[in-house]
Amino acid sequence: MDDNRMLILAVLAVLVIGGVAFASNGFTGAATRSGVDEKISKVCVSSDDEIACEKDPTVGIGNYVYITVETGSEGASNIVGFYDKNGPNYKRRSTMTLTNQCGGTSCRDNRITSEKYKIPVDWSGRYCARIFDRALGKQVEDCFFVK
Repeated sequence: MDDNRMLILAVLAVLVIGGVAFASNGFTGAATRSGVDEKISKVCVSSDDEIACEKDPTVGIGNYVYITVETGSEGASNIVGFYDKNGPNYKRRSTMTLTNQCGGTSCRDNRITSEKYKIPVDWSGRYCARIFDRALGKQVEDCFFVK
C-alpha cells in the first residue's frame, strides 16, 4: 500500500513540476513560438545594379546578375546556390558566398545584403538563385533568364 501511495505522489509531483515549468516559459521567453512574428527571407535578382528586384530579368552571358537578400526573423544561410531550371528538376550549377553582414555559415536576421555574380559563358535559359531560410526551414528563390 505504501508503494502505491509513493508512486501516486511521485507521478503527481512530476505533473505539478511539469505544469509549473511549462507555465513559466511565457515569463522567461522560452515559450514555443507561435509563428505570427516570423518573417521569411526574400531573394531578389536583377540585371541592373541600380534596381534591387526585377521580375524575371534577362541577363546576358558573361554579364553580372545582382543578388539582394533580405534575411528573415531567423536569418538565412550565407550560401547562394544557382540552379539550372531548364528541365523538370533543379540542377545546382554554382554557389556564391554572401559576405556583407554575413559570417560563418549564416546571415544574421533582419538584414539586407547584396552581391553580384558573373554569369558563366556556358549558361543559357532559366536559372534560379536560392538560399536556405532558417525560419521557414527550406529554400527561397528568385529566378532569371540568361541569353
